[in-house]
Amino acid sequence: MFYLGMDVAKAKLDCTLLLNETSEKGKTKVVSNTKAGAADLLAWAAKQNISPAELHVVMDATGVYHEQVALALADAGVTVSIINPAQIKDFGRGLAVRTKTDGVDSFVLARYGALLKPAAWIPPAPEARMLQALLARRDAIAQDLQRERNRQEKADATDTPELIRKSLEDSIEFLVKQLAQLQQDIDDHINRHPSLKKDMNLLQSIPGVGPQVGGNMLSVLSSPSLRVSRTVGDISWAGAGGEAVRQFGVGASETLQGRACQNTRRAVHGRCRGKALQPARQGRL
Repeated sequence: MFYLGMDVAKAKLDCTLLLNETSEKGKTKVVSNTKAGAADLLAWAAKQNISPAELHVVMDATGVYHEQVALALADAGVTVSIINPAQIKDFGRGLAVRTKTDGVDSFVLARYGALLKPAAWIPPAPEARMLQALLARRDAIAQDLQRERNRQEKADATDTPELIRKSLEDSIEFLVKQLAQLQQDIDDHINRHPSLKKDMNLLQSIPGVGPQVGGNMLSVLSSPSLRVSRTVGDISWAGAGGEAVRQFGVGASETLQGRACQNTRRAVHGRCRGKALQPARQGRL
């Protein structure tokens, strides 16, 4: 296995390929942070006589900027590991690396992979990716709609020209239709996939969880990078490494990791204390 460290930025990917697992020498390559850049990286690896199955890419989680290249590489058959930046920082200190540049960071990531053999990241299933994209778009439209309604409320309280009022009315009408269509698309998507539909029905059996909150929770719980063990009412979820296992009983701990905690907190309108989740208990959303 050949280890390649990848420092992710918004526009580019700085890469260091170790010549072997014990070597501190490597070859470097910079590509754009696009699907085309990922293809260029694979073509460059092929020139080194390295196939996708022989390549293990280790990258740090950088907002959303690592997601596209991680998916492209995983789909091509590359082993991908996504590491918490704090872990890489501590590992670099252990190597007595004091210089911080993109090239040095990529070397540290490659050494991390060669020495610690991190677990492979498992990308979300295509249906889960589609659900996440639909929900993200629905949330964006809902926010735009609320902003336009706030502007309309301000216009009603001031001497606003009729043309502006009409523009606001048209915009709100359009966004309402868009929101309804997106919700219909989400419902249709879930109904087309038996596994999503089954999980959605289970989620909606929880008191206080309706279609909107259920969809948000389903998106988060479908993420293979989420490791969760939690109980809501008499239904508990336990999952790690991409598998969601439904269990029944009371007493399981409620833990979430990383961004999933924030996303699920928004989904159920609860609070997040550290990595703990407090689900909503009133109403069905």
